[in-house]
Amino acid sequence: MELSLPTLEAQTLRPRRGLGRTRRTRSFTGCWTCRSRHLKCDEAKPECNRCIQLGTKCEGYAVRLSWSESRQLRGSKPTPSPECSKTTAGLSPQSPSHRGSSSLSSSSIRNSARSADATSTFSDTLLPRNESGQAESADQDLFVFGDIAVSTHIERFLDRQQTPPPSITHLDLLQIPSHQKRLIHHWVAYLSAKMLLTDGPENESRTLILPMALAGIMSSSRESNAEITIFHAVCACSAYNLFELSGGRAAGDQVLGLKHDQLALTHLRHCIGRHEDFNSRALTEAILICVTVDTISGAPQRWRIHMAGGIAYLKGLRARTRNVRDLSACIRYLVCYAILCDWDIPEDILDFLDTTEDTPNPFPGASLQFFRNLAAMNRLLAARHFPSEEELDRLELCLLLDFPQTDMAQCGTWDHRGFAEHHAAKAFYYASLVYFNRTVRRLPLETVHSLTESGVQALEAIETVGNAHLGCMTMWPALVIASEASSPDQQLRMSSWFITKRQLGLRSQQTFLEAMNTLWLKRAQSDEPSEIRWKDIIEEERYDVFRL
Repeated sequence: MELSLPTLEAQTLRPRRGLGRTRRTRSFTGCWTCRSRHLKCDEAKPECNRCIQLGTKCEGYAVRLSWSESRQLRGSKPTPSPECSKTTAGLSPQSPSHRGSSSLSSSSIRNSARSADATSTFSDTLLPRNESGQAESADQDLFVFGDIAVSTHIERFLDRQQTPPPSITHLDLLQIPSHQKRLIHHWVAYLSAKMLLTDGPENESRTLILPMALAGIMSSSRESNAEITIFHAVCACSAYNLFELSGGRAAGDQVLGLKHDQLALTHLRHCIGRHEDFNSRALTEAILICVTVDTISGAPQRWRIHMAGGIAYLKGLRARTRNVRDLSACIRYLVCYAILCDWDIPEDILDFLDTTEDTPNPFPGASLQFFRNLAAMNRLLAARHFPSEEELDRLELCLLLDFPQTDMAQCGTWDHRGFAEHHAAKAFYYASLVYFNRTVRRLPLETVHSLTESGVQALEAIETVGNAHLGCMTMWPALVIASEASSPDQQLRMSSWFITKRQLGLRSQQTFLEAMNTLWLKRAQSDEPSEIRWKDIIEEERYDVFRL
């Protein structure tokens, strides 16, 4: 599924009116080297004669696209470029919108944006005006430049401008920085802690992500890099979260979320296209945090775009380098995400689990052996032939023996974090057994009732020790346990568990509860409830959100 970049438009530059002498027009159609030196170019191709005579490198005549500029004409008021405006002025939630100025090619993304009264588009004040004063259509007069659709207004606009000063940063171009300040504050004070089951001083959402986001906004406005992707993704996460916490009433936050979301996607695609950044820790983090945006917004199916891109990135990383030490934590995140989502993962990508064994566990309660076991179950499900009883027995034996380890000497010193992670490990353990028996062996519902009960108790214990102060755990065990809850009592308790988690402001939590209610209703109405599979339900488009 291809992501299309937001279309770039240009503003019409209007000459100043006054009594002064008319300024002689200058041509900017020469090579870029002569333009930067303010020299007259003879426009010889492929290299101009002036550059050859001076012994300098001729940079050619190709149209250049910059993500954000602050070009200004001599003798006129500074006029932000449309790219700059999209990055800054367009982030005001009060700005009017324009149909069709930017879009993503996924139908689910369009549906999500359309529900917000076209809030996925940018201000029509950013568009060039025709003679009647009306905003021109953003998709008229398009030509293809590489894989980017560019308005012909851009070419005319760039020809009139000077190169922006390199000292201008993305931070300088924020017209209403109070919006972004509020979003980053929310990330620091609330969201970064709630994205994990337990918070601590080592939380990389603050210690790693924030410095990268800072590097992004302090970078030149002429650059598109992974760090500025992270900045926009963090802002999108906070904006979507604030919208959900408001009960859907803060429409301005949804507007900010949509616009920062689109900017993050645009920068991410640009960075992935530059192969020199392939071994970048920031690029890997950018991919991960864009997936996190989908978790909070609950955009159906869009997580699949990022997951496919993440696996393609890992394939490219494997082909280009064997030294992944600096990226090991990020790589483990990506591989574990893919396993939890039952993604088709090549064997050489699964090998990354072994090369990242010494990295911190990104999923409290889920051991590295759990992910190996789950990957093995997914391979059995994908196999063309049904596995033999011996194969199934061996795997089930490994699952049964993989009970969470407990250091009894340290139990007395545990705080709520230690107990919460212990109960989370038990939830993963019982969920893996339920998953194996119901999904792999395809046994009837009643055969896993006791295992499901143990899983429900483990999830309830997490909330008890956390006293409603914990964040969001990985949803895989809760989904498995809730989906196989066969009694009304178990279903009621799991429904209450999801409602409690809904207060975190993650849209996906509400979607999961709706999916479970649909599943339980279908089973109650079916003569063969065991044949109603939870995977069939959550893969429906309306429920197909990321299972973080």
